[in-house]
Amino acid sequence: GAGGSAGAAHDQQPADSEHQVATPGGAGAKRRRAGENWFSGSPGSGQAGPGAQTQRRKESHNATEQKRRQRINDKMMELKDILPDSRESSVDKATILNQAIDYIKTLQTEVEAVTVRRMEVERQVQALQEEKEALCLPRKKQPLPLHDDASPLLSTLS
Repeated sequence: GAGGSAGAAHDQQPADSEHQVATPGGAGAKRRRAGENWFSGSPGSGQAGPGAQTQRRKESHNATEQKRRQRINDKMMELKDILPDSRESSVDKATILNQAIDYIKTLQTEVEAVTVRRMEVERQVQALQEEKEALCLPRKKQPLPLHDDASPLLSTLS
């Protein structure tokens, strides 16, 4: 009703610091014009006072925070499940993170070792290919000499 439009009109007016006072609840609370009632409208008009609005914000924040904590806990359990030797049910988050760090470092060391070994094998393959090419140089094919004296030999083979 009329109380809601007064708030909207207030939002459109330029801020005048000497006409504003801080609401209870700290520096982050919204400011209102001096003389404006804390309760816009009468108690059943659909407009809630600052206490109800603060309570809704707290409840919303608490729900958001609970979802965030639940996501963290879910991911910690997922991390615990993929770590080797970490099947104990009562492992705290710090232990899970330490185990994950140790496991990642181990995997990094293994990747480095496998990379070095791969490079060694690639060098060996290259050396063998070069050796093969050196041994199998294409030779100039020479036709077999067909002499008149070879024709009786060919006729006996056929």
